[in-house]
Amino acid sequence: MDLNLIVPEMDPENMTLVETKPAKAEQWLAGLPLLNPTETSYQIYNALAALNRMEIDDKTRFRLLEVYREPVARMCTELKGDYIGLPLPLPHKGHQAAQRARSLQIEMAFGYKRLVINAMDSLKGRPSTRAMGSLAILLQRAIRYLAETLVKSYQYYAKPPDNIWHEIHQLYQLADAYGVSEQNVDDALNQTQPQSTVSHVYKQALLVDFSDPYHLPVRLVEMIQHYLNRWASLAKLGPPSPVPGKNCQFLVDLHNDRAGEIMFPTEVTFSEQQYRLLNTLELAKLIHSQLTQLQKGEKPATEGLHSDFFDDRTTKEMLKRLLSSWGVIPKRNFNRTPKRGSHVDVAIGIRAINHWLNHGRPFILSSEFVGPMPQQRARLGNKFVDTTEIDLMAMGNSTDSQTMEIDPELIYASWNIQDESAGGLAIAKDGVKHQRVRVGDLISVRSSEEGLWEVSSIRWVKTTDTGTLSVGMKRISPVARPVQLKMMADDNTESDFMPAIMVPELAAIKQKHGLLTYKGVFKPGREIFFDDGYRLVKAMVTRLVETTPVFEHFEYDEIG
Repeated sequence: MDLNLIVPEMDPENMTLVETKPAKAEQWLAGLPLLNPTETSYQIYNALAALNRMEIDDKTRFRLLEVYREPVARMCTELKGDYIGLPLPLPHKGHQAAQRARSLQIEMAFGYKRLVINAMDSLKGRPSTRAMGSLAILLQRAIRYLAETLVKSYQYYAKPPDNIWHEIHQLYQLADAYGVSEQNVDDALNQTQPQSTVSHVYKQALLVDFSDPYHLPVRLVEMIQHYLNRWASLAKLGPPSPVPGKNCQFLVDLHNDRAGEIMFPTEVTFSEQQYRLLNTLELAKLIHSQLTQLQKGEKPATEGLHSDFFDDRTTKEMLKRLLSSWGVIPKRNFNRTPKRGSHVDVAIGIRAINHWLNHGRPFILSSEFVGPMPQQRARLGNKFVDTTEIDLMAMGNSTDSQTMEIDPELIYASWNIQDESAGGLAIAKDGVKHQRVRVGDLISVRSSEEGLWEVSSIRWVKTTDTGTLSVGMKRISPVARPVQLKMMADDNTESDFMPAIMVPELAAIKQKHGLLTYKGVFKPGREIFFDDGYRLVKAMVTRLVETTPVFEHFEYDEIG
């Protein structure tokens, strides 16, 4: 088959000083300072980029790449502390770290792809068993690093490089054509099991994409990657069935630059040369079993995963999401309608939404016995201010700062609407300055200065290298009220008041009254107090409606 893999051109004039002897390269890498990951990762990247653009015999190139594998993995682990879990847009240091981590994977993929190209040129007649074993390793490594490039993109919600899925599909097809897709190869970086296969890493790449990573809190992507290191092989890859089942199946188009799509029941027969069917039924059964054990208070066997993998509080959430993504076919409740040219005001986070629901004024508690609560402002007199273009740094030296108090956390801004449905909006903005966005946060929008702020949750986020942010949201309530909330601890002590949001009962959308609070408030039977500016209410927490890494939505019953 013809290969169309992207590799950098050779540069005979490249005078970069880089070690080309594997043993000495290993010594050099071992001596790099780990306490400065920014500089060290920069040196490793420069060395890899130079090696990928100079003439080296294949045996030496392979040994060099194998030497670089562990240091590259270690550097990416160090770099992620600067960007993993941070809201978007990332600060300069975080964005630089995220791009560096991805660039390291791209360079590693370049090296192995070049070796694959050279191997195909040398394979003639009937290849030996040894040659096939070497090809299996090269294909496994190339797919692995292309897949890691995807994961690094998902970790800061960036668009993956163009043509990456074309290359992944080609490499898998090549392994399938030569009969090495299931051949075991050693992979020391997969700590869940000592050996892997081309098929395993290919299915792993597909499954990460099918987990809908732009809808996930970023730390879950890393957990899913580790989980699939162990269990990706449970998914079955084969020719598309003319009459597939209703669930747990994805259609993979090997000629397309995307992973694939959910396979709906159909009578159409697909070409076995162009299409594959990924069946996740056995994987979904395992996930269901592990989730059931956790819900019973039991700990599933880790079987190669981190020893504390199932102790993590977010593991149960991860399993639920995976069961939803790889199990029952999801159904879109509402069709989206393009709505270009319109815009909405946007406030993000509980504190900002609480502030603007209160008309941008300090919240005054109804009961004097709890004392006044000082509040910061983000307004000019009594007039709303779209603070999109305010330069907070410049204001520090400006006389305007004497008349205008700005708290960056309370800023709202104007965003463009991309499309809309009855269930939510997709919005975008170029050059976001002060607002910070993350999956699972609360967001509030209004269509005009006189309009009501409606409250939603952020379902997905995407970013570009040019600074454009796109956000998808799901509506929670078309109306809401600001409240201040305090809760009773287990020792009967009261917390300080904190901002929260009350959503009223709306029979038309079958919504009961509830509260949106910071994470950690919900506990069935817990007594809370909240003040809506008119009265102080004593209530008991009842049913959890939704939880994310940022907020909780629960119902309550008033007491007395």
